[in-house]
Amino acid sequence: MNGELKMTRATALIIQLALVTAQRIGEVAGIAKSELSIDGDSPVWIVPGARTKNGHSNRVPLTPLAVKLIKNAIQLSNGNEHWLFPSFTDPKKRGSTLTRPQKPWSGLATRSGLIISASTI
Repeated sequence: MNGELKMTRATALIIQLALVTAQRIGEVAGIAKSELSIDGDSPVWIVPGARTKNGHSNRVPLTPLAVKLIKNAIQLSNGNEHWLFPSFTDPKKRGSTLTRPQKPWSGLATRSGLIISASTI
């Protein structure tokens, strides 16, 4: 590995959103646009229980930075009505290849001695 990590813009947005919302990569990669309410004074993302580890829905308040990242992802989704991060090959599906964008980071984190988890912050 030459130290350079290559990723798509969508993958970078997924990682950034995971960091600013403290949510799991897979939950962020699977965002349905219907889960988002980004207009108004209290933007929020409701993660349905079917997509959370504990099976309970999760209300995630969105910071201005998170809203900006989501708006960038909406532009990137090329008008897809359902998924924030649609599949490149089949826009009717969520981008399943994006559910593991942490893979290139795992070796880097291990080498640097980092344990990356929102629960440890």
